[in-house]
Amino acid sequence: MYCLTCFYASPLGSVFCARCGRGFGGRVCTSGHKNPSAAKFCATCRKPEAEMSEATAYVSVATLSRLIAWALMLTCLGYIVHHPGAVACELVAWALWLAAHALGTTQCSIVTGVYRIAAWLAVIYAASFVMPGGAGQFVRRGMASALSRLPRALWAASHALWLLVSGQSSKDSKDKQKD
Repeated sequence: MYCLTCFYASPLGSVFCARCGRGFGGRVCTSGHKNPSAAKFCATCRKPEAEMSEATAYVSVATLSRLIAWALMLTCLGYIVHHPGAVACELVAWALWLAAHALGTTQCSIVTGVYRIAAWLAVIYAASFVMPGGAGQFVRRGMASALSRLPRALWAASHALWLLVSGQSSKDSKDKQKD
């Protein structure tokens, strides 16, 4: 409970503010009965106003933490929307670091390998236009089919690398997903 009078956070479920002594959500008599803020007497035991605490407005700490979490999430989403290139570069850098760490090589060698594969694929695709008969069309269809499966394959590879680096097995991660 976060007191909006003295700005102090009291433990969850507190009836009074631990710093200023005011009652959360209304006046509280010395017997512990909650009453409306404008009460002149306790509605339960009829104690006078002098024996009741002052009321204070409050915010639940759980509500406050949810508001902060939402604000951070919206800030991050705003950054992602307005800076997609920077986010993509960071994701690629993270993936390269993870792959280099898992494979025991450098990021530079991984990038060089990816460029070589891309160059060979470009050569094969260009050569498919001069291949005789239906061979060229067969190659282009095969490449299109492989490219359509690429996002899922990349996700599976990154997941496998993550499991390798974190020391978990695929069975362990499936067990955690069930829990």
